[in-house]
Amino acid sequence: MQQEEEARRVEEERALEEQRQAEETARLGREREEAERLRRLLQSQHAERQAQEEADRRDREWVAGINKGTDGVRVQLKILLESTANDPEAQTAAITALYTLFSQIVAHPEEPNFRRIRRDHPGFQEDVGRHRGGKEILIAAGFRLGTIDDVPSYISTEPNLEMDMDAWSEWFDLLKATREIIQEQLVNRT
Repeated sequence: MQQEEEARRVEEERALEEQRQAEETARLGREREEAERLRRLLQSQHAERQAQEEADRRDREWVAGINKGTDGVRVQLKILLESTANDPEAQTAAITALYTLFSQIVAHPEEPNFRRIRRDHPGFQEDVGRHRGGKEILIAAGFRLGTIDDVPSYISTEPNLEMDMDAWSEWFDLLKATREIIQEQLVNRT
């Protein structure tokens, strides 16, 4: 009887050891899976960060390559007109949209909603953004690339009038001049 009990006890210990080993193997498997998931996540985040850095670099180079001020606006408007020369309707839509945009800003310079354009806005893309020279006019007129609520946008930042009247005047004068340059094209079309 003692032998049977000893054999049963040995068998129970062996079964417990096998169960512990199985549990340890399962735990190690879960840890390996979690480590692999974390490695893939970090790799994905790194790739996303690199892609964003590359996109930012391209944006900086693009912006740096655009002449700013009224001369830059004229150059980009000429490019826009040339790029839409074979599509008079698209050309009229682009010029009209730009004129409306700058007219709204000039009429309400304190209103930030008129000075922010989502880069992927369907109406903007259809009327202006899809044409060479369209987006570039914004940059030439003092807009910058930025994000609003994590949405890539073109932003015209109003300088603080009380802190720097000269900067505000230069900013507003460029907006008015841009509107006038675009208005000349509208007048010439009629």
